[in-house]
Amino acid sequence: MTPASVVAASGAQKAGIVASTAIPYARAPAVSAGSAISAVLVTFGLLAAIAFGLWLARRYGWLRPWLGVREASPHAEALKVITRTRLSPTARALVLEYEGSKFLVVESSQHLVMQPHPERQGDSHGA
Repeated sequence: MTPASVVAASGAQKAGIVASTAIPYARAPAVSAGSAISAVLVTFGLLAAIAFGLWLARRYGWLRPWLGVREASPHAEALKVITRTRLSPTARALVLEYEGSKFLVVESSQHLVMQPHPERQGDSHGA
């Protein structure tokens, strides 16, 4: 030992400082395997219950008031789209049938026009 280390060691002993031993590592796990498995199972069970509840609410329509979904018109089943054609990126033409009558509807971002659709009886020009 060097004289400096002897002086430092004797000074530490006089001051009441004692070198401590290393802290041993904990050998036991913080959470037991049974507790971890039960926590995972409870989490999956809760997620499954939430998913089932949301599916049930969607199926019976309980979410409609919160999602802003409006009920269909009672006449919606009688309205049929016969054909639709895009005229431009903002306009399209539709032929609709409602209770046996056909209508030509032209809609765009600026306006909407609806007229009775004439039935073709054959070509009017000669062959």
